[in-house]
Amino acid sequence: MIAADEFDRRQAVELSEWVAALCRQYSQATGWTVRFVADATEPLLTDSEVSDVVADQRRVGTLELLLDRGVDQDTRRRARATTQLLAHVISEIAVSRHDADKRSRHLKMMLALGQLTEAIDDVEAELGCLLGEVADVVEASSLSLHLLVPETESLALRFLHPLGPETVRITRRVSESPTDLRAMNQGMAIIQEVTELQSQQMNWVPDRTNSAVCLGVDDAGGILGTLWATSRRLLGFEAKQLSVLKALAQHLGSLLERIALEKEEETRERMMRELQGISKTQSGEQLGILPADSGFDAVGRCRSVCEVGGDLCEMIPLGEGRTLVAVGDACGHSVQAAFVMTAVRSAMRAVIDDAESGSLDSTVVVAKINRALCRVTAGHQFMSCLVGIIDRKRMVFDYTNAGHPVPILYRQGQGVSLESHGLPLGILTDAEYSSSQVALRGEDLLVLFSDGLLETMNEAEELFQPAGVMSALSATATADPLDEVLEQIWGSCERHGVGDVQDDRTLLVVRMKQTKGPRRPHHMSSVDQAQLSSR
Repeated sequence: MIAADEFDRRQAVELSEWVAALCRQYSQATGWTVRFVADATEPLLTDSEVSDVVADQRRVGTLELLLDRGVDQDTRRRARATTQLLAHVISEIAVSRHDADKRSRHLKMMLALGQLTEAIDDVEAELGCLLGEVADVVEASSLSLHLLVPETESLALRFLHPLGPETVRITRRVSESPTDLRAMNQGMAIIQEVTELQSQQMNWVPDRTNSAVCLGVDDAGGILGTLWATSRRLLGFEAKQLSVLKALAQHLGSLLERIALEKEEETRERMMRELQGISKTQSGEQLGILPADSGFDAVGRCRSVCEVGGDLCEMIPLGEGRTLVAVGDACGHSVQAAFVMTAVRSAMRAVIDDAESGSLDSTVVVAKINRALCRVTAGHQFMSCLVGIIDRKRMVFDYTNAGHPVPILYRQGQGVSLESHGLPLGILTDAEYSSSQVALRGEDLLVLFSDGLLETMNEAEELFQPAGVMSALSATATADPLDEVLEQIWGSCERHGVGDVQDDRTLLVVRMKQTKGPRRPHHMSSVDQAQLSSR
């Protein structure tokens, strides 16, 4: 797009070249030397006859008649009259050319307005150039765009043409500018009284401004701001000029809406990249590498519906053949759930670091995590969680279940559901928890999961439930690799479900290794003890 001042310079050069060529043809035809002197380009000769060339009420140059001293008076009068007529014709043609160029620029500018929302690389430069172009077409002494700042109920000067070195960002209260209010409510407000401008302290308005128009700028979502055009003319802007300003305000609204959408898309893409990065480093699945003397094998899988999720699946070696196992599910999805899960994980790590690993108790761990979570989250941000300790030497699983789906102990083709011991974490600071202890044998399977797996629904709206886990386990053999056991359960769940996955899913499968020598029985719930002692 060509700026207004650049267009004027090019137009003046083209006009000068055309008039100069016409003067040369005139001189050849008449024998009288006539030359065109562009305004303020070179001095005139003292003994020459001159006639001004005027276009659009501005002198663009002078026709200079150069005659020999011996030319008689009658010839001199005819030459002078003819040269004046030539100057008048050139002025008329120049005016017509100026009007034609002005109409052409008007059409090009309207086309530019129509294309404004298509593709803009440099918004600042393009808008500044466009405002200058429109200001020249509508003969405005200034054009300015003021954007609404809803938080402060004010208007901020965003773009100004012409932009002077002393220009600063000006912000004013909407309530103190009745003209802006009228434009935003009615679409346009016209000012033809200088006192009205002065009363509103429009600091950006040029000196000697006699009239102005203010137009509302909006998009589909509502008011965005106002567009101001000022003029030194007492009569203000004509109807055609107002139509151009209205078109500019309309397209500015579309442009600003597109810019806002692009910024939202950039923000969304940036957040997606950050969330994807977090999901790789802060996944709820943290099984790590188990020590060789852990006494069991384990495989796990934790899948989030969003980039990050709230399911926890973690195993932490405590030393002396003890391993902490934690599986949890924070309420909600995505970032909110991930925040709760991360808080629980951090608190759990802090509790472990502060305690002697040999004396660590699942009930104490859960109680301390619960108090920590209550301090940093609201009551509706809770998390179900099971924390247990597998002791290889004693072959027991000591666990505390805070409102989490109960695990399954699978032995010799039969499964038993374990117990739950209290409210989820983060609801009551003083919540009390107990624990249970299960005696383990070689080849026992401990299967832990989140409710996202159990609540997978089929077309008949039937849940997968623990029965689905038991059914999948029954299709496996004791000698099957552990990862195949996990795939059997996970695949059965996926085949059961229809449509998109609605919740995070976690599955952890632990298989105890065979041990030598008899082991005395450990405390279990009466039901579980009766069921397992006979096998």
